[in-house]
Amino acid sequence: MEQEGKISGAQGAVLLFLCRIFSLLTLTLRPEQQVNGGTALFALVFAPLSQLLVILPGWLLLRRFPDRSLPEIGVLALGKWAKVFSFLLWGMLVLLCAGTVSEFQFFLSASSYENPPVYLFAALLLAAAGYGAYLGLEAFARFSLFVLGAFLLSFGLIGGSLLPEIRLNQLLPPLAEGWEKVGASAWAFVAKDWEALLFLLLAPRLRRGKKSCYAAWNLLYLAAAAGMIFLSSTVLGEYGGLCRYPFFTLASLTEISALERLDSLHMAVWSFLAFLRTTLTLWLAKEVWKSFAPKKWAEQSFWFSLGAVAGLSFVLTGDVTRLSRLGQGIGTGIPVLLFLVALPLLYLIAAVLRKKGKPAE
Repeated sequence: MEQEGKISGAQGAVLLFLCRIFSLLTLTLRPEQQVNGGTALFALVFAPLSQLLVILPGWLLLRRFPDRSLPEIGVLALGKWAKVFSFLLWGMLVLLCAGTVSEFQFFLSASSYENPPVYLFAALLLAAAGYGAYLGLEAFARFSLFVLGAFLLSFGLIGGSLLPEIRLNQLLPPLAEGWEKVGASAWAFVAKDWEALLFLLLAPRLRRGKKSCYAAWNLLYLAAAAGMIFLSSTVLGEYGGLCRYPFFTLASLTEISALERLDSLHMAVWSFLAFLRTTLTLWLAKEVWKSFAPKKWAEQSFWFSLGAVAGLSFVLTGDVTRLSRLGQGIGTGIPVLLFLVALPLLYLIAAVLRKKGKPAE
């Protein structure tokens, strides 16, 4: 991949954290993964450990090839065969990007507007994200700092306004439903943790501080996730685990004299989060495209990737059941295992056998 510029570890951590928060706000659990708030909070303790196991092959690759991207490592390890896997990786990024666009359209349509044009919000988001990706990584990484401030403000106002509504008796004991539910809940967090893959792809673009970036992003996420789960469980009770957008429901219940209801503020922050996740995945998709496409097509990586995302978004946005099936398929965890475990492990084994890269000390 071409080097268009790098960002700091702190900017990378903020980008990944905000993308992860978007995933958390849209997390849809299958029936066997739905648990009470106490169990979900307890499961958060095990989620980072599970993620470390999942991302371990990728970490070992980063140590062996500290300045190489995942597609470049594939070429060194497998030669031309790596282009097949890079194409699949590009397809996964396109799918994630289109899923974000469609989820954004569905959220705004379901929560605030009656019978809006089916593709209006998706088209607006895709246009904004396309412009952001065209400007480059450094530009939208700087913008993420503003979004972080807006998110913290929104979270603080909503949480502070809900303090009188908290009922601790609605928070059941962590093991009330057994260890099986704890494991299912912990895996639900990891199964949709695509930001771990984004981290592996983004790592070569960090000036320094890969370990601190990884730690900061996960610590921020754990704190925010714990706060959201606690509020939705103690304020909404059992309904918090059943509704599709529990934090938006919480925001609609809050009111302060200066802003009245806070759901509008939450929607604005949601829009910023969707913009950043769409922009980052689109930008990474165009970078991965360059690694396998013929030279004359590689120069048009942005337009090929944007066109693919737009086409898939059109398909997903046209029928909400398709979006639900996509979420359920990703929620199984199989795609994460394929791209975060199997693919890096394949590259690592091939690199060791072919004596490529720098052996870990």
